[in-house]
Amino acid sequence: MTNYHRVCFLLLLLLAGGCKTGKEAMDSTSEAGDHLIRREREQIQFYRSATGADLSFSWFAARGKASIQTGSRNYQVSLNLRMQKDKVIWASVTAILGLEVARAMITPDSILFFNRLERTYVSQDFDYLKEHVHPGISFDLLEAALTGNAPGYLMEQKAQLWRTSGGYRLEGAEAFFTYLLNFNKDFKVQHIFIHEEKDEGDFKVDYHNFETRNGKRVPTAVVFASDTEKENLKIQLTYDTFTLNEPQSFPFRVPGRYRRVQ
Repeated sequence: MTNYHRVCFLLLLLLAGGCKTGKEAMDSTSEAGDHLIRREREQIQFYRSATGADLSFSWFAARGKASIQTGSRNYQVSLNLRMQKDKVIWASVTAILGLEVARAMITPDSILFFNRLERTYVSQDFDYLKEHVHPGISFDLLEAALTGNAPGYLMEQKAQLWRTSGGYRLEGAEAFFTYLLNFNKDFKVQHIFIHEEKDEGDFKVDYHNFETRNGKRVPTAVVFASDTEKENLKIQLTYDTFTLNEPQSFPFRVPGRYRRVQ
């Protein structure tokens, strides 16, 4: 796989939840003035407000651009993204000249991906992402990351809730990873950080340039970042247009004579 084709594949994997990185400590610590919220009533109010700030949709579609930086190289590609809530995430990566180079379709149970230029494809169950990307990845997290919503499965876990100068911070731990979510004063998540305890990898998402749709704030810029001893990778995704609640199609057929890879 050439380096250009590889970063397009990494883009789709990052849209599936990040990539493996070296060890890194939780990148947010308590500051003077931060207040640990212990009262159950205040905690319940936070969760209700954060859930109420989420974008509610049945269908989501967006077109935009992705700037990919890896080492000293920089690539510019276009992205076509479509989703049906809780069911399908579909993405197509196109080169500047209009040539589609990769396509992916992800469901809660499976991942399909093909590379047109190398005539290869991947067909695996969702655990493939947990094994090759990060054990903290879930379909819920991916769906939330692409729409600026708080990951529901992390919001349901026991965690420490802090009131900060900028809003709120939620910190928690699971069997294999720790996580941190930063919220602004409007209860919108602005930063997601998941750290795998066995030094296998971290996952980061940052949101910028929110736009109001259907009375809710939706990010028009999403940044994924990964640093390893061998490679630095940063992807900035910018939505040029997006639509809500218009039924979408998810075409995916592996062309003949493509070679399956693991």
